[in-house]
Amino acid sequence: MLYDSNEAMYLDLKNGRVDVIMTNPMKAHLSFLSGEGKGKYEFIGPEVNEPKFFGPGVGVGLRKGNDELRDKISAAIRKLIREGKLKEYALKIFPFQIHDDAWAEE
Repeated sequence: MLYDSNEAMYLDLKNGRVDVIMTNPMKAHLSFLSGEGKGKYEFIGPEVNEPKFFGPGVGVGLRKGNDELRDKISAAIRKLIREGKLKEYALKIFPFQIHDDAWAEE
């Protein structure tokens, strides 16, 4: 089943119309699992990271043609990943890693 909104999906889960949902972990954590679903629901199973079905991941929106800024942001993120700082910071907010370590080596 496809949903028009995350709220409709969470409502079906809360009301027992579905037993499991598949969604973006950041959104689920911020809007449901750290709020009304806290302590009642949890992440299970392996992370599904299949670009063919879910796209390439999270991005930063920039004005087209701003290659210099894009490159600076990418370099800063790669440095944070290599030094372990992005993971350290993210784990203060999310109960899971928010990036792929291999990206830092590209």
